[in-house]
Amino acid sequence: MASGSWSRGRERPRAGEACGAWPTQGGTRHNRSASYKPCGRLGLGCGTSEDKAGPLPPPAQLREFFQASPLTRLTEAQLLDLDKPVEMDEIKQALRHLAHNKTPGGHGLPIEYYQTFSEQTLMPYLTMLQEEYELGRLSEPQREAIMVVLHKKGLDPRDV
Repeated sequence: MASGSWSRGRERPRAGEACGAWPTQGGTRHNRSASYKPCGRLGLGCGTSEDKAGPLPPPAQLREFFQASPLTRLTEAQLLDLDKPVEMDEIKQALRHLAHNKTPGGHGLPIEYYQTFSEQTLMPYLTMLQEEYELGRLSEPQREAIMVVLHKKGLDPRDV
């Protein structure tokens, strides 16, 4: 069985299959398959890139959804700050605050690797982020997520 949140013998949907979003107590779990299918709960597609997942919902539908959501509203200054290209100081600060013994991403490299080899890795990383910012899209691996269901003591693990 593929890694991630798929359990109870359920196969991960292949590219081109339906989203397969499952309602859960905390919300909806999504699969970003290559098809654009509504998730039901939000009425929005799970995909984020037009080439893989189809177009995003119309702006009016997105605006309506987010206006109804209990989200913190950003000030104009905060919005302008978010639209700036990433800088080296931001990356260094983020790297200092990451939890140890964690391996973000599917490559399996721990945070300590990036901290130890920051002189060699940060400049290529910054260059990559700046190029993606200019292109307006993330690379395929950066659009992927790995979700793992953790069993809670006292609960039936088959009750997903």
